[in-house]
Amino acid sequence: MSEQCGFCGAVYWKEEKNTAHKYTKCCHDGKVQLPAFPDAPELIESKLKIHLMLKIIDSEFGNTEGSCLHFLRQNQEDLRIELYRGLLDALECRAHNENIRTGKLIILPSSFQGSPRHMQQNYQDAMAMVRKFGKPDLFLTFTCNTSWSEILNSMEGVQRPEDRPDIIRGLPHVHILLTLDSESKIRTKDDIDKFVNAELPDPCTDLRLFQIVTKCMVHGPSGTININSPCMRDGQCCKSFPKQFKDDTEENVNGYPIYRRRATEPVQVGKYSIDNRWVVSYKPWLIKKFNAHINVEVCASVKSVKYLYKYVYKGHDAASVKIQKEGALDHDEILSFIEGRYVSAPEATWRLNEFNLSHKSHTVVRLAVHLPQQQRIVYQDGQEAQAIERAALRKTTLTSWFELNKNDPSAHNISYSDIPQYYMFDKSTTNWKKRQRGGQNVIGRLPVVSILDTERYYLRMLLLRKSGAISFDDILTVNGLRCITFQQVCQEYGLLRGDQQWHDALNDAAQFQSPRQFAMICGFGEVEDVPDLWVQHQVSLCEDFVHRYSEQTGPRLITSLEFKSPKTASTNCRFACKCFGGSEL
Repeated sequence: MSEQCGFCGAVYWKEEKNTAHKYTKCCHDGKVQLPAFPDAPELIESKLKIHLMLKIIDSEFGNTEGSCLHFLRQNQEDLRIELYRGLLDALECRAHNENIRTGKLIILPSSFQGSPRHMQQNYQDAMAMVRKFGKPDLFLTFTCNTSWSEILNSMEGVQRPEDRPDIIRGLPHVHILLTLDSESKIRTKDDIDKFVNAELPDPCTDLRLFQIVTKCMVHGPSGTININSPCMRDGQCCKSFPKQFKDDTEENVNGYPIYRRRATEPVQVGKYSIDNRWVVSYKPWLIKKFNAHINVEVCASVKSVKYLYKYVYKGHDAASVKIQKEGALDHDEILSFIEGRYVSAPEATWRLNEFNLSHKSHTVVRLAVHLPQQQRIVYQDGQEAQAIERAALRKTTLTSWFELNKNDPSAHNISYSDIPQYYMFDKSTTNWKKRQRGGQNVIGRLPVVSILDTERYYLRMLLLRKSGAISFDDILTVNGLRCITFQQVCQEYGLLRGDQQWHDALNDAAQFQSPRQFAMICGFGEVEDVPDLWVQHQVSLCEDFVHRYSEQTGPRLITSLEFKSPKTASTNCRFACKCFGGSEL
């Protein structure tokens, strides 16, 4: 209703007119005057304002992100992506069949910040840095201390830090992976003790450090001391506290060190009595400087660094429950993203300010790997012919690299993956231009190609090794003879002798890809000796499983498999493939 009382301004309810010709029940034509509501107590009013502000922030970010997702949903019927050759074939067929439809729908692209594909791209970029500079040495988790004076001084009245997401935005915690230079590498247990401490400091020697450690670096307690701790799972601490006493640091136990935690007299922390078994590993200098929880883990000997980076790029917090109708199978990535999103006020504030979700010390340039006339084209429905014309004029990073090698002899000794360090790709002209400065912080990355995409897989293998190529035909030519396939070229160069290519692939997979690669290779690759492949790589493929589930039998069983006979080898290999997500061979 929009009608208001002419005396007191109250908005009428439409049902009031059913019993009278005019509205009279609010104030009886001004005869009744109700007193105004008194002001709420200052404490309640302050809390209500804070609660309202948090709701507004969440709502505004929800509207902003929702608008982006709505645009993607509304345009997914128009936006297509197809191979150049496939689009040409489709247009030729359209003359005979007007109902043909080309391309596949783009649902939630990697350009949408925070989407699963966006996180996966960032993960692969980080892996490119690992290939260039080696594995990380330290894994830091830095958690905000809400008792910092900078935060407390910004509070007003009865406000608490959680009431001011504009102050603490982005501060809940950050994960940092650091790679040290060669002179500072962690090689011995003495080096570990120099970087990391997992014991209570002596209050007589350093009282401030002792106070920070007991306040910020003590886990729980959990277990039998406190069964209601949030970390408890099935009656046990999911972080494996309390740790065991250890007189000396032990290196490389399933890829991770066991830090020195000597038996000492317990100290009283709050209502609990704790000792070194409850101390989270830390670097004294860091926590004294920042007065916060900074967990420092040595990960130099971890072969499966992919799990560390996947943890960093695991994506947003999510919580959803969906009931699937019987007999129906729906796939809606945008709906899954929306229903699974959990957004707190600090994250909403951070995103509204358009701050970055992650940071890397180096720029990673993503390079195209495609077969002749099979580059991907993004176009709108009904504009296929125009898309082909544009694609014919524009070069990819790969075809532009061919042109560069034709025109610039100085580029002949630079591999495709290293070219971004010396040249910059101009997207407007689609040409490589020589860099004037800044190339030392640039890394090129070739995308991961599945073994199922056979020819593209072997083309990638050649691009990683061959420099100075001027065309696809040049890559296909070996000693003056033109091969038919890129796989044949690899055979001519001796890259496919025996099972060496699969050993190389698994050496790469042990650091960068998931162990499912083992199952893919066994199922779809032409492997001569599968048991030998498993024996040589079983430790690295199972390393993270053993660490994460060291108290369970399953992963220990996997790593203890032995191929004592052909029959046992076949059985154990099928078992391993099933464990890694593949089907039985």
